[in-house]
Amino acid sequence: MDAYEFINSKDVREYLAGQNYQLTPVQRAFLVWQSKRHTLEQKHAAWNDIINTLPDCDVPERINCKGWASLHSMLQRYMALEQRFLSRFHSDEHGAVYEYEAWERVHVQSVPGENGYRWNGGFRLFRTYDTCYQRAREYAKEENCRFRIIKRHIDTSPNASNYDPSITVDYDESGHIMDVSLYDNYNFFSLSEEEQAVWNESFTGMWFDIFIHKPPCPDILPAFFIIYCRLTKNVLILEKSSRIHRKSLQNTACNLKRCRSDISVAVFKFLIAG
Repeated sequence: MDAYEFINSKDVREYLAGQNYQLTPVQRAFLVWQSKRHTLEQKHAAWNDIINTLPDCDVPERINCKGWASLHSMLQRYMALEQRFLSRFHSDEHGAVYEYEAWERVHVQSVPGENGYRWNGGFRLFRTYDTCYQRAREYAKEENCRFRIIKRHIDTSPNASNYDPSITVDYDESGHIMDVSLYDNYNFFSLSEEEQAVWNESFTGMWFDIFIHKPPCPDILPAFFIIYCRLTKNVLILEKSSRIHRKSLQNTACNLKRCRSDISVAVFKFLIAG
């Protein structure tokens, strides 16, 4: 597999490829997970390639990462959970409804980094997945946008949880599955403590320091902004250009501090190798 292809930023991707940067198996697995351009099927194929072609190793423990003795085992268990959630997502269950949302440009002041786009929903509820998917695909085709479908479980019992158990599946413009996520207290989906750890304390706690060469001008810094978004389950690498002036860097940092609440931790890495 070409691990560089899973890097979201074109500039970072070309830089590391040009440096022939040697990625470890754990780094490769992480890059596959955080890719916003590859389908879930492509990610599973890449993870299976790592399992079949690269030596096994441990996954170090750190904040929000439990630490695992075997990368291969962690990947297998993570993929099994995704398949399990997708199976539950597509199954017909009493008390469950579906709705879809579209990723669209909106004419309101946008959140920094979204460029005027946000999830637009509230269309209607559907009893079956097939009907909801058909309507979502028709809408996405007309608007040329990606979309997501949310399966919500309605609990009318007197002891109902305050949580709204749901499974969300993201799709690209062509209707291919990109990601699956849960919103739940985890008892509803009968996850063991170990399964919860695999789901929540593996990739979400990973980050890697990548050193770059010192630029000739001391007032110019290569722009690598690493923003860890806890609730969106993504690590985004944002880079507008290969170099950026220090004052622009400071302005960007100030703007990012005003990001919405789902960005729980922002870590800025400016690592210059002498």
